This record gives sequence, structure tokens and C-alpha cells, in this order.
Amino acid sequence: MLNAIAASDGSRSDVIAKLFEQKINDGYLGTFGINENGDPSGAEGAVVGFTIYKATDKLETVTTISPKPAVVEAARG
Repeated sequence: MLNAIAASDGSRSDVIAKLFEQKINDGYLGTFGINENGDPSGAEGAVVGFTIYKATDKLETVTTISPKPAVVEAARG
């Protein structure tokens, strides 16, 4: 996201456009880009999971969801 902001003209629409152009190398999800749906693409070997936080004066982890590999493979088609 910070790279997209730095590459943009500062407008919200250009930040979004630049985000879709980014290619992340060796990030938390591995090496990937963002597809037209806003999902990571090219991170097939990465661990897929989501953490839900509650924000007050600090971030508190509510839950972490990691689908089974078979579910991930089925969703990828």
C-alpha cells in the first residue's frame, strides 16, 4: 500500500490504480500481485488466512481463520 501511495499522484483513485499495478516480492504472503478483484494472485504456495481485530485504544485479536488447504484449492478452481 505504501508503494502504491508513493507512486500515485495523491488522489484516492490513483492510489487504487497503483495498488493493482504492484508486485510484492517476498512479502508476508510470498510473492504476489493484486488481481482485478482485489485478491492476491500468484501466491499459490502461500498460507491463506485472515485475522480479525477489534480496535479500541489498541488492536486486540478476536480470531484468526485459516481455511483447510483443500478448501483453498477448490476455491482456486
